[in-house]
Amino acid sequence: MSTFPQAAQRLKLDPFALILVVLLFAEHLLFGANRADLAVAFAVPHFLLLLGLIALSKGAEPPRLPLKWPALLLGVVFVLGLFSILPLGPPLTHPLWAYVQALDPKTPATISLEPFATRVEMVKLAGYAALFLCGASVGARREGAEAMGRYLTLAGVLYCLWAAIAFAADPGTIFGVPRPVGHDRLSASFFSANSAATLFACLTILGLTGVMRPLIRERRTGERLKPVEFLKAWPQAVLTAMAFGCLLVSASRGGLLALAAATLVTLAAVAWIKSSKGSLTGGFVAAACLALVAGVAMFSFGGQHTAERLADTNPLTEDRLQLLAAFWPTFLASPWLGYGLGAFQAVNGASMNSGNAIALTHLGAVHNVYLQWLLQEGVPGALAMFGAVGLVLLATARGVGRRANQRWLGVACLGVAAVFAIHGLVDFALEEPSLAAFFSVILGLGYGLAERPSSGRRRS
Repeated sequence: MSTFPQAAQRLKLDPFALILVVLLFAEHLLFGANRADLAVAFAVPHFLLLLGLIALSKGAEPPRLPLKWPALLLGVVFVLGLFSILPLGPPLTHPLWAYVQALDPKTPATISLEPFATRVEMVKLAGYAALFLCGASVGARREGAEAMGRYLTLAGVLYCLWAAIAFAADPGTIFGVPRPVGHDRLSASFFSANSAATLFACLTILGLTGVMRPLIRERRTGERLKPVEFLKAWPQAVLTAMAFGCLLVSASRGGLLALAAATLVTLAAVAWIKSSKGSLTGGFVAAACLALVAGVAMFSFGGQHTAERLADTNPLTEDRLQLLAAFWPTFLASPWLGYGLGAFQAVNGASMNSGNAIALTHLGAVHNVYLQWLLQEGVPGALAMFGAVGLVLLATARGVGRRANQRWLGVACLGVAAVFAIHGLVDFALEEPSLAAFFSVILGLGYGLAERPSSGRRRS
């Protein structure tokens, strides 16, 4: 009688990678875990996964991943977060605390306008760090990375299929819960169609890169590209078609443009990997031309509703500019200390006036991830967070260029990161806990894959 590990090996199963993907899509399905209690509850399995990984790898040689500088910068973020909830009092704290203490003198004045929310955000952030390490551990193993690519493809196809069927059956609800806005736009399991568009754009990039796998992989001298190689990528082709179709039905202008930009990044990465130094410029020109073709195709077949939204205006609409005008002076009032992680509602109230009250009344985020971080942790904290992510992406890009195998998955991770980076300029996908968790895993997966020593025996 075979044991479970033996059966899993025969079926090419990777239980840890499978659990990780199931957890991510469970969070997506539970409305993006976009509630404080749900987000904190999911932080527990994030930590448990990391502890399980450590326990399972006991006695084995751990992956050697140089994380000193990203870890140091993330540590700065946590230190500043802890500093913001200390009862420091004036002059470091906001004048709003004077009104609070007038009602209750025992309430401590902190830099954070919402100390409890800051604690919640720090727990969530620690959970995302745990997921990053889990993703990096999976990527550091060839079999684990390959399995992760398969599971993400399968889960993506199933999620898109469910989203399309559920929207066709009842566009007004999600699992019986009424959608608050946008009944004519596909939002899948999220309450925002733009958040769903970010996920669909990421899945499209993942599938598209998988389809291009035969073009990306390193070939031996004299080895020719065979058309039959593309037939093996049929699951990724299905994912690309379904995810892109769902993205179109979401009618997200920012999502479509983020996908176009991420496609350009992906093709440029492929051109850089495949080009020699002498033909590097030509490689980028070719990539730009292909991206232009992809962009024309998207605008041509975008569907009537999406075309109307694209023709009406651009993603940086008047409401986005109004939000920038409302929150920028608030940031300038405290550029170095910020107002605390998770303190958006208090910041929103402090930024409101008679001219922007309508635009800010029902707002849940800044609709710009960069400005959101500047408001939360000030310039030092924002630079530390962006620096940590930037160092990881830089290491991933350099490592993918040196690899002889699984290049496609590393390129896909860079493309997914580009989707979040571009769409984050005009929306708040990274404020959705499940999407932040997804981004953390993808970030770790690409980093672990890129930093893994290349065997040079098999190429993919």
